[in-house]
Amino acid sequence: MGCGGSIKVSKAHCENLIAKEISLLKFERIKAIDFDRLTHRNSYNLLMSENQFLLVCKHFSININDPNINSFFMNFYSKSNFYYSVRELSALGILLGSGSLKEKTNLLFENYDLDSSQTLTKTEILVMLEDVCKISFQHLPTFAIKSINSSESEHIVNYQSELKSIKFSLIHHYHDLLFEDLSDEITKDQFRKKFEIKEILYLLSPESLRIYSKQILLNIQNAVKAVKTYIENPEALNSSTMSKLSAKSSKNTYIY
Repeated sequence: MGCGGSIKVSKAHCENLIAKEISLLKFERIKAIDFDRLTHRNSYNLLMSENQFLLVCKHFSININDPNINSFFMNFYSKSNFYYSVRELSALGILLGSGSLKEKTNLLFENYDLDSSQTLTKTEILVMLEDVCKISFQHLPTFAIKSINSSESEHIVNYQSELKSIKFSLIHHYHDLLFEDLSDEITKDQFRKKFEIKEILYLLSPESLRIYSKQILLNIQNAVKAVKTYIENPEALNSSTMSKLSAKSSKNTYIY
């Protein structure tokens, strides 16, 4: 049975499979702040050569000689300019490495303050959300799929397909959440404050973000059904029912 079937069972099974394979990267023993500092130190204009990348891997005992791990890190390598993206590698370290909430939010903010203005613009936030979703929905599940040599990988393929279908909506959902009650820019203090909101805190956990995205998908589907029903039969739904069907996902409890 694929992971799109019984949500409570299959989603948990998929996440367990993904977590088991991701543990092979051994990022849980790496401090996010150390990984961020060393990747930036061994780079130029946020670009890292292959030799610099190998030095970083050696320092953190990352087994880059493992074919699957090597293939995983190629996601952060540009074949057109022959460099690794320090911005994206740092994002990976923030998501998978260890560190306090304050450390991680500071690192995330600094990593996407591309013009060093001490604020994040809407464009910079979009870049951040795109990277976070790409790592959580694409790179990590794909690594698990390639690492599992069994029919179990098909479950993750189905799960990942559903995740990709909600990616665009999720990015814009989070963009709206982060800039709620704000103008066109967000300061570091405002950014840190936003992570007191449970839904935004999920951005720092690929597993939680994947689970949360499924709830957003359900909310969107319910809203579409509500609108369709209303168009076909306006008297079938009262305003209270419409509000419940299209309620924000932030009011839901997410379990799997």
